[in-house]
Amino acid sequence: GFSLQPASVLGTASPGNVAYFVEEGQTTARLWALTDPLGGGASLYYTDISVPDNGGAINGAPQLGTQIGVSTLSPNAQGNVFWYQGSVWFCMTAGASSGRSQVYYYRINANNFPSGAASLGEAGSIDGGPGVWTYQPAIGGNRAGDVCLVYCQSSASIYPTIMYTARSAGASSFETPTLVKVSGGFDNDGVTAGIAAWGDFAVVAADPSDGSFWLSHEWHLDSQAGHWSTWWAQVQMPAHDTYVNWNAPN
Repeated sequence: GFSLQPASVLGTASPGNVAYFVEEGQTTARLWALTDPLGGGASLYYTDISVPDNGGAINGAPQLGTQIGVSTLSPNAQGNVFWYQGSVWFCMTAGASSGRSQVYYYRINANNFPSGAASLGEAGSIDGGPGVWTYQPAIGGNRAGDVCLVYCQSSASIYPTIMYTARSAGASSFETPTLVKVSGGFDNDGVTAGIAAWGDFAVVAADPSDGSFWLSHEWHLDSQAGHWSTWWAQVQMPAHDTYVNWNAPN
């Protein structure tokens, strides 16, 4: 049930000569550290960190107009794992014990692991409301410390829909999710055992010029097989001196 993901380094601070990776299970996150990754003395370490029970793997999100479910890709860790100022951020889909999927996000304090002891910094989820399944997230950050999540949601009365939420640097929680794009029909592509394939290519990427976020996910034009596409959107974040100074002429 684990999926190994590498962490990209953001911000002005550095983890030093260490590459970090994460995996996520139902009650445990695993942080890997590869020291001296490009040198002759590379060594691999891991540590397990207890996290709140996320309910475990769940698949087959309902969607309007069909009995075909949508693939949630649960419980794989997904989308742009990143390291920022000593913490590793990542996300996944889970929620079996609640009977519907939810998007989960985590922040692990690396504490210079393996020389220090890693710990859980934050854990949370995005609940779409009664009967609504949220799934297949991607997470990203910028060098100012802002964080953004994109994901999909659907229910028996909702076609697959792209949503996002963001938080400014220093904020303690994500904002109320915002709608990006509603599909014009249900997904019936690549159906296997009653489950249709869905957007395992979601992404959140920071624009280096101003720290805004570019995000994408899958949507369906209508209910005809093969009529899927990718929708892009840009999310503006509050201005930061980090970007003002970066772009100022010398």
